[in-house]
Amino acid sequence: MAFIRKYDTPAWQSKLMSYVEFVKYKIARPLAAEILYYGYYQFSFPRIHKTVNGEPLKKGISVYIPMKDEDTFLMTCLESLLQIADQFILIDNGSTDNTLKILYEFQEKYKHQKDIVVLPLPGKFLVEIVQIALSHVKHEWVLKWDGDMVAVTEGNENLITLRKRILNQKRPVAYTLPRFNLCGDFYHVAKTFATIDAGEPFLRSFNNAFQFFEDGGRVEHAIIPKYYRLTQEKYLCSVHLSKIRPLLRLIYREMYLDWRELMNRSSKRDKQRFADFEVWKQAWKLHNFGTTDERELKFRIGRLFAVMSKKNEHPGFRLPTVMQELVNKRLHKFEMEYQNNEPYRMAEIDDESMKNYSPTPSDLAWVPSEKNYYSDKQRFGFTDLYQ
Repeated sequence: MAFIRKYDTPAWQSKLMSYVEFVKYKIARPLAAEILYYGYYQFSFPRIHKTVNGEPLKKGISVYIPMKDEDTFLMTCLESLLQIADQFILIDNGSTDNTLKILYEFQEKYKHQKDIVVLPLPGKFLVEIVQIALSHVKHEWVLKWDGDMVAVTEGNENLITLRKRILNQKRPVAYTLPRFNLCGDFYHVAKTFATIDAGEPFLRSFNNAFQFFEDGGRVEHAIIPKYYRLTQEKYLCSVHLSKIRPLLRLIYREMYLDWRELMNRSSKRDKQRFADFEVWKQAWKLHNFGTTDERELKFRIGRLFAVMSKKNEHPGFRLPTVMQELVNKRLHKFEMEYQNNEPYRMAEIDDESMKNYSPTPSDLAWVPSEKNYYSDKQRFGFTDLYQ
């Protein structure tokens, strides 16, 4: 199981995890990689260095993007990858917004330049989706991407320069790609979490034996074989917009992941109690936001993400050109409202339902808490009383 640090992971435990990771990834893993590369990979290469269907792999990069309700910046995300990917595998998991429509528009617009596969897969779990995606991969390299990430393709070091470097790579490698995390709008970042995180091994040599599994109900992983060399890129590879989404979408994803995690770790009896996701949603909203009214929810979510945000003062950072164009054309959809020189509310600019909205007395009495939102103990606190 992968190490997952959470908001309320004790400091001593987090420090111990750091020591274990150092030994594992800086000492044991590189040594094992070299031994297994020469002792095992050379013999297994003819069998696994093929597509899932057993065909020869082409030079280049296949990117797969699983998504649901990601229409906010989706075209910007996809077009930022045009100089990097040779094949797009785009999977829609039953979106209720314009996500699937945008995928077909992208396919039609660029079908003469790129190999673009659109897969509508409603109702499937993420592990199933990504495993199906890998069955369509045609190239030697595979890039896992998200619908809320914009590739950085400017500057001396970026994903384009990485592409040029890897195409002649002779051994299997997994590249961890750092990303810049925005929160609230294009000009704010999170107070608590890293503005630039190390990212994940998004880019790796393709191996038709990859098998995904669900870790704790929240995260999908494909174990990286021990003969792969692990490489951490040092430059910025993407801008992450995970906390710049429609307000209800921000919490619906969190409540769904909470539900999946609870179902995975619960007894058979408790699984029956929590089986109805629609009932779970109402209880989750009431416990964590004190209301199920849609407009009150939007106001309170906007307050919460404002409390979690601060102005981005990271030196040298600027928006990628494709994102700056959204600002110049006034196509950005969120902005931070201020009160007493502090972020007060994250607002959706074009949300007609919130125009002229006046906070209710219970809105004003509700206290937004980053700790409550990120603490498992607080967020799951209603399940003992759940009916």
